[in-house]
Amino acid sequence: MRNGNEKRMVGKEIVGKKGLIGFESSVQDLVWEQCMRMLMTNTVDQLSDLIQCAKKILNNLITNPGQEKYSSLPFHNNNLQKHFFCYNGGPEILQGVGFYWDLINEMDGRHTKVLRLPVAYCQNPSPYISNFCACLDWLDNTFK
Repeated sequence: MRNGNEKRMVGKEIVGKKGLIGFESSVQDLVWEQCMRMLMTNTVDQLSDLIQCAKKILNNLITNPGQEKYSSLPFHNNNLQKHFFCYNGGPEILQGVGFYWDLINEMDGRHTKVLRLPVAYCQNPSPYISNFCACLDWLDNTFK
């Protein structure tokens, strides 16, 4: 259970009651900086829609740890296009907790673009779960 005084790591950043604190130069930090800049280019309504969708994705990953169904988000999915991929900063939120862009070879020879977690997530989700929880805390504390 999360309480207001807990601090968690997101990448190499510590999330506390007021959002991201503590800064260590790394690729992960650059992802979070870029993510914040991109998120702030959305309107309030767009940001609200995006954050709601990001929270749903993260909560699905937390409540269904290791399930492959939730570890890959197809770019062509209509719901994700409408509420997540169409906004600035959406993919970057998930890249900050371990997702990466990939192409999947379909049976018919086509390629599908997906945002996915590494295979290790399905084998051992524990390290990822703490990052998902920390990201939820960051979203809750940063975008009220």
